[in-house]
Amino acid sequence: MTNILGDKKAVIIFMLPAILFFLLIIASPVFMSGYYSLLDWTGLGRGKFVGFSNYIKLFVNNIDSFPATVLHSLLFVAVSVF
Repeated sequence: MTNILGDKKAVIIFMLPAILFFLLIIASPVFMSGYYSLLDWTGLGRGKFVGFSNYIKLFVNNIDSFPATVLHSLLFVAVSVF
């Protein structure tokens, strides 16, 4: 048993598919959504980088009724789970 755990090459080979799956399916969309949140982008064409102004509009100006949107999202999650 200690011989198998001591073989670093075997451990890396067996861990590689799980690490690749995590990076491609889980981590990549998280980082891409973070990048897209910093753009002024309609979903088509090229986006214009605006930095944190989207977050400033969201939390300071509150023109998009953010609290109501969060409430609707949580309600949707609750209904979907139960």
